[in-house]
Amino acid sequence: MMEPVPMPVGHGEKPSSLIYSPVRKSLLTFYDKPLYHLGPKGDYLLYKKSGIELDPERIHQGRTPPLFARADERVEAIPEMQKQFVKFINTKTSEGKDVVEVKTIISDWVGETIEEMGKGEVALMKTLPGIIDVLLQKYGANFLAFAKEIPNYDYSTAVHSVNTMAYVVNYFVRQNGMTTDDQRLKTCALAALLHDVGKQKIDQAIIFKPAKLTDEEWKIMKTHPREGYNILKSLQVKDNSITGEVLDAALHHHEKADGSGYPDGLKGEQITELTEVVALADVFDALTCDERAYRAKMTASQVFEKVLLPDTKIGKYHTKRYNNFVNSLGFKPANLTM
Repeated sequence: MMEPVPMPVGHGEKPSSLIYSPVRKSLLTFYDKPLYHLGPKGDYLLYKKSGIELDPERIHQGRTPPLFARADERVEAIPEMQKQFVKFINTKTSEGKDVVEVKTIISDWVGETIEEMGKGEVALMKTLPGIIDVLLQKYGANFLAFAKEIPNYDYSTAVHSVNTMAYVVNYFVRQNGMTTDDQRLKTCALAALLHDVGKQKIDQAIIFKPAKLTDEEWKIMKTHPREGYNILKSLQVKDNSITGEVLDAALHHHEKADGSGYPDGLKGEQITELTEVVALADVFDALTCDERAYRAKMTASQVFEKVLLPDTKIGKYHTKRYNNFVNSLGFKPANLTM
């Protein structure tokens, strides 16, 4: 990518080269909207001199440092981005602010991460375990708060991924007794967060088509679990947080206990508890949050009564796991034996 012509903002001090670090779209929430540049590839590029914080108060007072677009330094600056991200979460949670602002920025971060993973990059992916750890320590068993607040923009794969993570974490804390410092819980969170990474390989017109998919479009859509597995598998050598559990959730979150799912037609105990809980959370969130022209959003009770309970009765989900999922959300399972 050609480096954009430097664009000073603020007092116009001329910078030295190679000492500027980027702030991407994820961090724009911190600052006033004019402080960014839209690059030729559609990327938001906002860079600042290393060691200078873009403090909101400085911005409001008009005392901003010079900002320059330099796309070549982004990867080196990601650790600093993550540090500022964690600082933001710590500030917001200590203030007792509504979680919607935190969720908005997390969704942006996850969206960029998934997009980059589709291109074979892991720089942002490497930040996810640390961010998950901060979220677990700050919100713990109150992770459901994330799924109850939707950012004020169109429902997206990133928002859905964060919601799915919230439901999965909630399940394993409340039903399996995992603690927030348990490495298994962090793995569960990461598996849920990345379960739909394969959708990066699917035409977005299909992903967000308002009408029902044609048979050919549905055939393409059903390739996303395998595409997700392939993406994660190719990145596994670069990032050891991509465990077998994370791979399995991406590949098998559309399997059904009766063998009617895809892509491998697994049955019964071939489907792990984690992967099946990701599947339940995936369906629950899609139906309660995502509205299409051919169907309205459902309430939680409607999803249970009209979709998940009937499917469990005919063997598509394990009864115990379904009941535990319902219980984890504070509802009472309906007449199913364990």
